[in-house]
Amino acid sequence: MDEPLLQIVSEIGTQLVHRTRPNKDFIVKSLREAVNALCKLEQSPQPRNAKEAQAAKKQEAALNPLVDALCRGLLRHPDKDVRLLVAICVMELFRVKAPEPPFEDKYLREVFKLIVNSFADLADIASPYFSKRVKLLDTVAQLRCCVIMLEIDCIDLVLEMFNIFFSVVSDDNHDSLIYSMSSIMLNLLNESEDASQQLLEVILQNLIKAKKDTTSAAYQLAASVIKSCAEEDELNSLVCRFLISCIHARDAMVSELKESYHEIIFKVFQCAPQMLVAVIPSLIEELLADQVDVRIKAVNLVGKLFALSEQLVAQKYHDLFVEFLERFSDKSVDVRISALQCSKAIYVAKPYGAESDKIISAVEDRLLDFDDRVRMQAVLVACDISRSNLKLVPSKLISQATERLRDKKARAIEYFFLAEEQIQES
Repeated sequence: MDEPLLQIVSEIGTQLVHRTRPNKDFIVKSLREAVNALCKLEQSPQPRNAKEAQAAKKQEAALNPLVDALCRGLLRHPDKDVRLLVAICVMELFRVKAPEPPFEDKYLREVFKLIVNSFADLADIASPYFSKRVKLLDTVAQLRCCVIMLEIDCIDLVLEMFNIFFSVVSDDNHDSLIYSMSSIMLNLLNESEDASQQLLEVILQNLIKAKKDTTSAAYQLAASVIKSCAEEDELNSLVCRFLISCIHARDAMVSELKESYHEIIFKVFQCAPQMLVAVIPSLIEELLADQVDVRIKAVNLVGKLFALSEQLVAQKYHDLFVEFLERFSDKSVDVRISALQCSKAIYVAKPYGAESDKIISAVEDRLLDFDDRVRMQAVLVACDISRSNLKLVPSKLISQATERLRDKKARAIEYFFLAEEQIQES
């Protein structure tokens, strides 16, 4: 049944090989016909007997002229339209010949460079060829042939492809395009060994980017990959090992992201909270660290995590919450102030329950702190909670904050009177 199609492909390949200086129209017409025929060919099964082995040889003989034509110059053709058709032909050949690549090793780098460069044009969503490029991406994802790039030591091309995906993905793209990109990156992360951290860092970098020229689609793509990583033990461990190394062996790491690990932890927690179970003990250690600046940063991060009302972090990680509460009475004034500054968001996110009561108690205790800066901060927090929603404020907190007015801190008084005005109005 495939013989007529193979004959067409063979004839087209032969014409392209023997045609001297073919013009663009001839090449485009020939490649389109080749693509149409290749798309109808079924994938070659592994020969199980002499008859099937003979059929495989016939198929290879029929495909060889087209493979030769592509390798003799079409892979490097300067025209963008021609290169796209060549890339589609290449991937159809990969599909038909799978699992064996249809090209000799010496051509594979050039083949994948063509594919990667074709993905760069996905940024042009208005192009009449956009749907063809999306189909090419989908085919690459399905075939998982990009793993060959790792086998032939083309990690530079893999990194380039990852960066291209994040630069071209758009908020206007269909979910299927993001799914294909995510599938390709996950497959490569799974198969890579020495380069796994390099690839992971590209993803994490886009997870925390916050620039005006960064689309939310780039973040969604990164989040999609991280969510999928959380479902696979090895990739889950890869992410956790990176973050734990940032905490415990930061000085020995060679990574641009090693100083941004708190931001990464927060973003990862938002999209895949189950992934960070292994990181929680390290965060507790940071809350207990000897260095004041480390404790302050840990308090700020943990406070943000507790303020994620939908995640119920305080309930799920009780030990972390207990150690966070201890920071309200930390020996460092700055740490105590940081804990207080986090308390409003935590309380407002979930004003009811045992954890919220403990937060309020911790704030009340700081109203009696021996340091006037801490007392003032506690009054400000009490007033801020009052201003956000008076129904959330325990009367005991209001009365104790009123007593603190004898500190005569102008800013605290101003805040308190604003709160009092709201009380009277209600």
